[in-house]
Amino acid sequence: MPETYTEALTYHEKLSVLEALVDGVHDLGSFKAFLNQRMEERSSYNKQKMDIYVEIKNLETRKQELVKEHQDSNVLSNSE
Repeated sequence: MPETYTEALTYHEKLSVLEALVDGVHDLGSFKAFLNQRMEERSSYNKQKMDIYVEIKNLETRKQELVKEHQDSNVLSNSE
């Protein structure tokens, strides 16, 4: 009976059942395909994230250049 499962098996027996189930799932081709797909998606997301960080860094650098140019032009116009 399912309601007596927790009392019928010892801790080690329950652990053995769980290990067998996990091993069985890991041996399934569909599970391996699922894991491969998830790893590819994760890799793609990480690449997108790194590309975004590079773009942010480029934008910040360009912003600093523009601010400096603006300050330099103000200094030149004020000195005239």
